[in-house]
Amino acid sequence: MSFWMRAASSWNWSVPAPASLPPILKRHLDLTSGRERGRIYRVVPIDFERRPTPNLSDHPTTELVALLKKSRKERVKNAAAFARDRLQSRSITGVKNPEGPADPIIVHPDVRRMLLTQRVIAEGGRAMMGYASKYADIYRSGKTVEERAQAEDYLGFCTPILKAFLTEQGFHATSLGMQVFGGHGYIKEWGMEQILRDSRIAMLYEGTTGIQSLDLVGRKLLMDKFKLLNKFTGEMLEFSQQFLPWKKHPQFKQMWKRAGTIAYIAMQWRYLALRLGQRAKKDREAVGAGALDFLMFSGYAYMAFMWAKMEAQAYKMLAHEDGDEDFLQTKINSAEFFFERILPSAKTHASNVTASVESLMIIPKEQFSRT
Repeated sequence: MSFWMRAASSWNWSVPAPASLPPILKRHLDLTSGRERGRIYRVVPIDFERRPTPNLSDHPTTELVALLKKSRKERVKNAAAFARDRLQSRSITGVKNPEGPADPIIVHPDVRRMLLTQRVIAEGGRAMMGYASKYADIYRSGKTVEERAQAEDYLGFCTPILKAFLTEQGFHATSLGMQVFGGHGYIKEWGMEQILRDSRIAMLYEGTTGIQSLDLVGRKLLMDKFKLLNKFTGEMLEFSQQFLPWKKHPQFKQMWKRAGTIAYIAMQWRYLALRLGQRAKKDREAVGAGALDFLMFSGYAYMAFMWAKMEAQAYKMLAHEDGDEDFLQTKINSAEFFFERILPSAKTHASNVTASVESLMIIPKEQFSRT
């Protein structure tokens, strides 16, 4: 029922509210419209394919993959198509559209930044989900109890990162999609404002980002004594080692620099975890103060690993003339954008993990009511 009915104050037709409603629908009606029972509600059936409402608690990997696929179709492609058609001012390097009164906005660097950010978040997020789904398959179909248990633990380590980091980044990318439209992005007819609103709830109803962060640090890191983190970063280091000079890897020339970045961020991930654990022994507030930034750093490290793997595979397929050349080159170019302009954000989160707890806790609670 909840997939097919949505209450709001501005939809197309009105029906009397039924005397009794399923609890989940009643709660949604009350929260959405703010009206009392028995009043008139505006109800409309929802096209599930156009506006998915995933239950990530029941199917954390499958539903997030579906959400990311649909998000890319609706925000990246819509924004990219608009940017190709919308004419506004001239390129700072010269006229690009001499037949028209202005150039399409896709020629402007800042518009390209927004479009590429959406792309690398969507494609990187899907790769992250696919990587974790491998362990979901083992958990369901592993041959031995031990194999299934190990896969469940590993999937448990990935889950809070996937839920929190991808919903945070997905909302950011959706906001950029609206921004590409300019004022048109706020108009109902384009649909972007509804996508933005829909994407915001994912950061709440799966357990807030802060709760997911505490789960990662408390249960999956400290209680586990870093075992799962060491396993994940071990895979990152193993990936990097294949591009060492004496390994004579066919893609060494293209990938040696990228491999060094992955190795560095893997070791930094371990270092931050160790520092956080040491600080927690002295002051438990350090966990709450650093958990969110640790999770966000973890997300960037995870996504960087996925983009490096995709880039290496693209170079390999190009070398063997296997696959669509334009598609593979686009993957390589997108990876370059991610490492040059998105991954540096991880440095801020790394710094915050080790920042002073006192700066958060020194202000008395009474002072929060003062302006």
